[in-house]
Amino acid sequence: MELRKFVAPEIVFGEGARSLAGQYIKNLGASKALIVSGPIVSQQAWFGDILEGLDQAGIQWILATETSVNPRDYESEAIGKLYNEEACDVILAVGGGSVIDCAKGVGVLVSNVGPIHRYEGVDEICMSIPPLICIPSTAGSAAEISQFAIITNTKTKHKMALVSKMLVPDLALVDPETTLTKPFDLTVDSGLDVLAHATEAMASNASSPFSDLHAKEAARLVLTWLPVAAREPGNLLARRKMLLASNHAGLAFSNASLGIIHAIAHALGGRFDLVHGELNGILLEESVRFNYDHAREAYGALEEVYQSVFPGTPDQWRLTDMYRHFIDHLRVNQRLGSMNADRQQMEAMIHWVLHDPCIATNPRQVTAEDVKKIYEQIW
Repeated sequence: MELRKFVAPEIVFGEGARSLAGQYIKNLGASKALIVSGPIVSQQAWFGDILEGLDQAGIQWILATETSVNPRDYESEAIGKLYNEEACDVILAVGGGSVIDCAKGVGVLVSNVGPIHRYEGVDEICMSIPPLICIPSTAGSAAEISQFAIITNTKTKHKMALVSKMLVPDLALVDPETTLTKPFDLTVDSGLDVLAHATEAMASNASSPFSDLHAKEAARLVLTWLPVAAREPGNLLARRKMLLASNHAGLAFSNASLGIIHAIAHALGGRFDLVHGELNGILLEESVRFNYDHAREAYGALEEVYQSVFPGTPDQWRLTDMYRHFIDHLRVNQRLGSMNADRQQMEAMIHWVLHDPCIATNPRQVTAEDVKKIYEQIW
């Protein structure tokens, strides 16, 4: 058995956690927060509770909402300049994975010499980022607890994966009430992202008993509760269970890493500005089929999880059949060809797939021809 290290931030989970940001920032000895959020999130009623908590704790704050669904390098750079100009001493990220990743990029740039693309890859960040507190508003990316940041390089049009323990936030305030306003498609996209995280962490060649434990529980929770959260958006119990699933999956993939699903999704999302969770849902079945003979034990464990949630599952079904059945009963997956993708550019993106850090932990060696075949299957 090889040695494995397991990293995780401090996590406060439950309704009302968002209101504790001011108290925790004060405990850190900080006095002025840069809040990184998005234009829609910052208009939600619950966002006011965060600001009220900061005011009550005597914390000064400044708000930056110039973030995109797929965060750009120049956004982290611009907000990093604001952090320095305003003499902030803590970063508070409030939003989905894109907002949190952008905030991590800000942290890298205010502590290290830019540009941000210098830090693409694994363990490339030299200096610790400023204190970072995250309040997620989606149950999907788990960026609030992971050592990953995914940022689009606008020059090359690919998503850069920055992976470093320097990027593990100091604190995650995980509040299910922040997810109640999410619409159907975003709920499903985020949930399928969680399922992809759990699946790839289980099959990763860097997995461990610790990461497997979290991955299996994440899968069980998604299979049980995502249909409820999608059907009943105001169901707080379902929202709580999905955030718990996201956190379990985050602890799994942050320590075991990912695989071909995310490598391809990063390339497609960076080039065509597509929704990450939706791409993962499209790629899930074909990627599992591609890896199946090289990850039989991991996938067998997930098949047992599926059968425990859906006891009437046919005995002959593999994980590919199970995932197809599950997703089809949530909604019909789009084909890549019906999305904003250009087939003529597909081959040029293979380079980025094969050089994505996630590909290193895929259970099966991946070639350019393999990527082409998967493209064809999902087109």
